[in-house]
Amino acid sequence: MHRLIAVALFILAACNDGSADRKAVSLVATGRYQALTTRNVGLYLTLISRTYHDKEKDYNGKARELADTLVNSDGFAYRGTIEEIDVTGDHAVVRGAYTMRVRIKGQTLALQGKETIRLQREAGGWRITGGL
Repeated sequence: MHRLIAVALFILAACNDGSADRKAVSLVATGRYQALTTRNVGLYLTLISRTYHDKEKDYNGKARELADTLVNSDGFAYRGTIEEIDVTGDHAVVRGAYTMRVRIKGQTLALQGKETIRLQREAGGWRITGGL
């Protein structure tokens, strides 16, 4: 009986190719793009983990930076693409490309490049933990 259960569990594990996790992670990434293009700080913050820590910023520091950039800018445009999603257990990485233009006090800053965003599975779903 134990052997039958073990075989059944092995088959179930083999059938789970991680596509559900990749889809969930992709939804977080596209939600982030939507939040940026609509300048929706509230939506963006729901996608960031309370344990966020990257580039010497925690969740509160990142929230302040986002509010300052999105709300206080004279103009903001963002376009991003997902090139790769890697999921390993409760951690994921999204790699992609972006183009961003921000205008603050008459000065325009244009950036484009590659980005790597780290996520973690939490009680409420996948959340961004770094890379922003």
